[in-house]
Amino acid sequence: MKDLTKLLSTNALRPKQRILLLVQNDCAKDTGGADILTPADKHAISEGWRPANNYEAQEYNKYNSGWNTALHARLDAQTTYLNAEISLYRSLAIMGYLAHIRTGSKEKILHIDENEALEYLLQQSGLPYDRTVYTMAFQNLSESERQDILALYPDAETETEYLTQEELLANAFDNSASLSTEAKQKLVTAIVDDLHNRYADAFEKAGLESHQWYFQGYFASMPHMAILEKWAQYAGISAVDDDALIQEFHTSTKTRHEDIRAVLRRTVLRWLDEGLFVDEYEPLCMSSHKNTCNDATTKHPHKEVFSAWMRAKNDATEAMQKLITAGHLTLEDRPHSIWGMSEIVRTLTGESIYYCPSDLPFVNEFKAQIDALRPTGAFLVFLHRQSFLREYAALLAFRDMFTRLSRIYEVDVGRRINTYIDDLENSVRLLNSQVRIAVENNIDALRENHTFILDMTDTVEISLSDIESSTGETETHYQTEFARLFEAEW
Repeated sequence: MKDLTKLLSTNALRPKQRILLLVQNDCAKDTGGADILTPADKHAISEGWRPANNYEAQEYNKYNSGWNTALHARLDAQTTYLNAEISLYRSLAIMGYLAHIRTGSKEKILHIDENEALEYLLQQSGLPYDRTVYTMAFQNLSESERQDILALYPDAETETEYLTQEELLANAFDNSASLSTEAKQKLVTAIVDDLHNRYADAFEKAGLESHQWYFQGYFASMPHMAILEKWAQYAGISAVDDDALIQEFHTSTKTRHEDIRAVLRRTVLRWLDEGLFVDEYEPLCMSSHKNTCNDATTKHPHKEVFSAWMRAKNDATEAMQKLITAGHLTLEDRPHSIWGMSEIVRTLTGESIYYCPSDLPFVNEFKAQIDALRPTGAFLVFLHRQSFLREYAALLAFRDMFTRLSRIYEVDVGRRINTYIDDLENSVRLLNSQVRIAVENNIDALRENHTFILDMTDTVEISLSDIESSTGETETHYQTEFARLFEAEW
């Protein structure tokens, strides 16, 4: 501070520099630190100084008045933040209460109109098109045909991958006894993609154990491990068990600096050239057998079972398409997030299903689910009306103002505002986790009585990223005052 004392004694500081020193001192204290100015310094900078002329007086008053206005603005920002926190905690409290009540009239508790809750639910809900067609097809099968498919794959009623992959194989062969070069390339891509765990990075980020490549499942009737066994055969490698083989595969590719996807593609393509799906793991569409890998047999040959499936699926697709063509159902491509990764899902919109004149099972089930979820809809409407959303937008406006002030006063004067915003964002993340749990629990409860389970869009959660800064009367007052004081600087 000797240099500062020297400067003060020579009256070398400009009026603006004097205010900047006072502001920097305030900011240092605000961060929990000590004063950088002594009481004598403060006196010399302000009360003990006299301007040499009107220009110096005007400059000093301009920046001093601006900083006093900023301090008042910071207090109003704090009030805005506290009001937002109260609103958020109220929402969390009601969330915790309502999440455990699935009966009764929540609409009346929250003073939300029942029809408004219904319309909100319809806008945010729907049925995935492909899964709905699949379930319709499964229901259209005869009991004998259903039992044959379940003998082949016990989870086929709810898990679509097995029959979908068998369809892919049938399309690849296209009524031929062999695969074309183009068909092989498409199959290689589908098989290797099936081995890759595209959620691995998201799992690891969440602190969960995960692997990029997964060899414990099946592609149609072919075990994933069979691909590694074929790789080991080609490479002249032996392993005592599956775990050892997986470890050897990763060690080998890492040592050789090989891309795993490329190695797997080469392995599968070579195997296809040598007779995969012709001599080994014959697709359903080509198999005359009745035996399965599940210690069960089908009543009909596999190819007849598959033909029955395709007839049922084509009938379901045709019935759905008629309703779409007639304008009774509407399809939308909707983003759907899983573990932070977004994918586009073809979806039958909730509004079109609910008001569809058809009495097909998926329409009736959807209507029943929506009626059961109306209390949940009432809460979601209530949630999206809470004042913390407006107050968050106001804080963004305060942040914009203090960013400009930081440039003018040459120090970060917006630390508190940024802390308020960070705290609110953390609280909203907590609220969103509770919303997800409540919505998922209520939808899971429907599974006991329904087969066509609706989906809710990601927008039922609070998305702060969609909120832009917004100025109310208070924020507008400060913006106007700062613009008047600083003119071109602002």
